[in-house]
Amino acid sequence: MNIDELKQLRADSSTPKPERVGDRHDNMQVVVIKIGTTSLINSEYSSLNLSALAGLAESVRTLKDNGCHVILISSGAVGVGCQRLGLEKKPKDLSKRQALAAVGQVHLMRFYEDLFSAVGLTCSQVLLTLDNLSDKQQYTNAVNTFQELLEYGVVPVVNENDTVAIEQLKIGDNDTLSAQVATLVHADWLFLLTDVDALYTANPSVDPKAEPIRVVEDVQSLQVKTETPGDTDAGSEWGTGGMGTKLSAANMATAGGTKMVICQADPDVVPQVVLERKEIGTLFLPATEPVVGGQRWVLSNPVRGTVQVSAEALEELREDGTVSAAHIDGIEGNFESGEAVAFVDESGKEIGKALCQASYKDLAGLLEKQNEVLEEVVITEKSNVCLLPSVGGSDNSSASEADEWHDKGAKAMETSH
Repeated sequence: MNIDELKQLRADSSTPKPERVGDRHDNMQVVVIKIGTTSLINSEYSSLNLSALAGLAESVRTLKDNGCHVILISSGAVGVGCQRLGLEKKPKDLSKRQALAAVGQVHLMRFYEDLFSAVGLTCSQVLLTLDNLSDKQQYTNAVNTFQELLEYGVVPVVNENDTVAIEQLKIGDNDTLSAQVATLVHADWLFLLTDVDALYTANPSVDPKAEPIRVVEDVQSLQVKTETPGDTDAGSEWGTGGMGTKLSAANMATAGGTKMVICQADPDVVPQVVLERKEIGTLFLPATEPVVGGQRWVLSNPVRGTVQVSAEALEELREDGTVSAAHIDGIEGNFESGEAVAFVDESGKEIGKALCQASYKDLAGLLEKQNEVLEEVVITEKSNVCLLPSVGGSDNSSASEADEWHDKGAKAMETSH
């Protein structure tokens, strides 16, 4: 195929330019796929897993041919950098990891460009930092950039900008980043491709009695054990996220109205689920009344601390979106004024997020006083509060989808036995 034929193939295969992508008015599904470092690196040969990358490109091509926008969240920059320089382990020193990210990112993108071009697609590189998502103007700019990329039919390849991010201001793992991007673009689907085939009641590598969970209607009500002995969900040698980070991602994504699937790192499963509605992995149902408007920005803000509130505070939040210091039972973290905190109730269940008007230090000092002044101190504004919606409610669409997945899961289990 000569260059003119390749250009024509790309032109013919480009996604028709929709009117508005971000507000979901183009009648096309947006699919976000996160693939982890362990899936991208062939540890046996200390090289990139080219078959996985090629399979991913072909699956994206299939989705695009069937009227979907696709965004790829790709880990692997530091891991690939290690492989390129012959390092057996990721260094702990931040500056060394940042240097390795600079080496690995360009190598990784070269392969993405070659493989996507081979199937007639154009990809782009998008590097985000915590600052980009925490600052409202930068967040808006990111929304607009993704909208234009999708309108042009481009496949954005997203990663955290490890080279410039400092330790205190890192998103930290691409499970969280993928949920933030899914919320930002109003995605219909988020796939976390991982080294296990589903979410289990316990870690299947250490508990033989662990059972797969096929459908999750409410992330907050889950009772699962994800850690392994001596390791509190730290992920693998090359990766940074374990199952705990995936559940946190599910909490954010479903609140934003996105269906999320945890499944084996086989790119072929994505079009099977999206296009054929096959039951694979674990499906997290979206909120029936997802977060909208400016609250989506608050939802995507990385949490820097936790504020436990009383029942009275919950009523305040529901009525006028504010919380007075007098109704705070406890605080954790190390947040500054203007940073996001998670509100939890007396049982520890997360009920929402907000940008706190006081730092941890100032708020701790206030709470020590325990006097009438606390009633007058309001730590949030209504415009900066996002209460989590009820996930997996009883509307017909969610109920029928849950029943469908439950039925298919039962049949799959019967077949396997």
